[in-house]
Amino acid sequence: VDQRSRENKPVINTDSTAVWTAQPDDGNGYYVAVFNISDTEQTIRYSWKDLGMADGHYSVRDLWDGKNSTVTTPGLKITLNPHASVLYWVKLVK
Repeated sequence: VDQRSRENKPVINTDSTAVWTAQPDDGNGYYVAVFNISDTEQTIRYSWKDLGMADGHYSVRDLWDGKNSTVTTPGLKITLNPHASVLYWVKLVK
């Protein structure tokens, strides 16, 4: 991801959460990295628009465990353990 992406940038930065996005070199979707930087478990919710993406339904591939899912909610919602993170490849479903 770090060598095959562009426009890498932080989009959310709070005392307990950091979210970065980037676009694959081919422009197909987004990479989304979410970090729980707090000492407690937390459920993180952001709309696609909060992350700089168009509203819609997205397919989400967890790049660390290789699992795919389709998110039909109006954004991203995940629960992370303290100091945990995830890395997704997110593509708009047409």
